Amino acid sequence: MVANISNAPWFIKKWAIPGKLEELVKDIKTPMIYDTDGLMVKSLLLDNLEPTKYFAYLVSEDGSVKNIYTGNVKVGALENGFTPEDARAALSPLMEFLK
Repeated sequence: MVANISNAPWFIKKWAIPGKLEELVKDIKTPMIYDTDGLMVKSLLLDNLEPTKYFAYLVSEDGSVKNIYTGNVKVGALENGFTPEDARAALSPLMEFLK
């Protein structure tokens, strides 16, 4: 999982965001990359930086990367928390797409 925090002010990147993101994924065993400099955003050619969007990519054995899905999470998830029900609501369209 990649968290794009490249547009946040430097003190928010260092102080608030990592703790909030860790809290959101505390029960999930997924590695987290904090994209503080925007290197992942640039390498994936992302031009949409809306805070409620998420993007799913497929990485092929040959190393190619393809965007396969764009979804949404609730507004204020980082600030107000993200329940298991919120996660299901946000990810269920992706799961249906992958079936």
